[in-house]
Amino acid sequence: MAREMMVRLAVTRPVEIKQGLVLPPGTYDGISRRTRVATQDGVTWTEPEYRVDVQKDLMSLDYDVTKFVRAGDILVR
Repeated sequence: MAREMMVRLAVTRPVEIKQGLVLPPGTYDGISRRTRVATQDGVTWTEPEYRVDVQKDLMSLDYDVTKFVRAGDILVR
């Protein structure tokens, strides 16, 4: 079972999230997703993963930006 929550992702300087695809500074709509994991002691949740929706060439594409959030290059608001 996964839990998703809408978040705002803030980029303060250009971040290349994929070769040739740079997110310019700004605020973007994103999703935070955590997965529920059963353990012997009960239930725990994974660390959140983050995705951002980017418009490119009239298409909407979804990218995993978790490593950029964890590195502090993208901030969660």
